[in-house]
Amino acid sequence: MAQPAAGSATWGRLRNPTHLVTLRLAGIVPADRLRELRTWRDEQLALVPSEPRLAREFQTRIQQRFFTEYDYLLDENREHVLLADQRLGAMIRRQLLRRAADGYQLLSYAVMPNHVHAVLEVSAPLSVAEPTDEPPPDRDVFTVCSDEEPDEKSPLAEFLRDFKSETATEAFALLDDGRELKWHSGTFDFWIRSEPELEAVIEYIAQNPVEAGLVQSPEQWFFCSAHERFLHDATTNGWQPKYS
Repeated sequence: MAQPAAGSATWGRLRNPTHLVTLRLAGIVPADRLRELRTWRDEQLALVPSEPRLAREFQTRIQQRFFTEYDYLLDENREHVLLADQRLGAMIRRQLLRRAADGYQLLSYAVMPNHVHAVLEVSAPLSVAEPTDEPPPDRDVFTVCSDEEPDEKSPLAEFLRDFKSETATEAFALLDDGRELKWHSGTFDFWIRSEPELEAVIEYIAQNPVEAGLVQSPEQWFFCSAHERFLHDATTNGWQPKYS
């Protein structure tokens, strides 16, 4: 699967905190496969160069590769695909759009058969810096071991708790065959640092259904922002349209 591209040499700082969150169904990733992937990442990060800029770029690329391989583990599971039920896809879409009005702007999303990607911009503004050739300060740089974390540790803990609880409850009312929507207790929450990185992440999400072999072009996957954008203005990109 194609990896999110690294940021360009000029870092356009984002106005507000912006997160890529990946929520997955419980029990869809073999523990040994995930453990092997984490071991590989940790071994690679132990080889980080000593020069600060090279070290930063190296860490970022390893983390990008880690996320790509993690996402591949989700995509290759074709047995647990509860979210492929169109009733659930539509419900999750509604929940994302509704919650986007409560302090968030939904920039992009894709409801995959067993996981959900969403890019959320938090409404609370930050101070805005002009684009610079220097990367953001260390607190904004890709965390050295960005990974799934328990939801309560996420800056979006309240959002994740309410979203998972309410979608599970609504799924119970929609399904009539004994199946239940059970989310994994952790979420892969990545704070996006720059405008180039945001563009790369949104393109990655748009291409996920294609790379997973589900459709031939992004807009063909019904429950994603690429489809909504195509219906809105015939644009084939992954940005969620603004209806204001």
